[in-house]
Amino acid sequence: MADPDPFADYVKQTFEGINGSDTFVALVTKNWFEDWRCWAQLGLAVLLDKPIYLLIEERTAIPENLKRLARRTEDFRAADDVGLAAKRLLRVPDA
Repeated sequence: MADPDPFADYVKQTFEGINGSDTFVALVTKNWFEDWRCWAQLGLAVLLDKPIYLLIEERTAIPENLKRLARRTEDFRAADDVGLAAKRLLRVPDA
């Protein structure tokens, strides 16, 4: 029996969700850059040609290539701000 490959298993599990989505929205924090699962999600979104939107925690350094890749970005300051930042990012009118 082959050793389990957590990366391959995660990609298989994640592919269906990203493939079935119209867009890819990432909540980018300093910790996001330390988690290989986030990298896998972003890579799948790129390979599946999904529009990429980034919600970026204030004072988080973003590589220039990632900024160019994103269709839009929006900053947020704290967890309480994420909902409003997401509405601005996706231009969702108030209900």
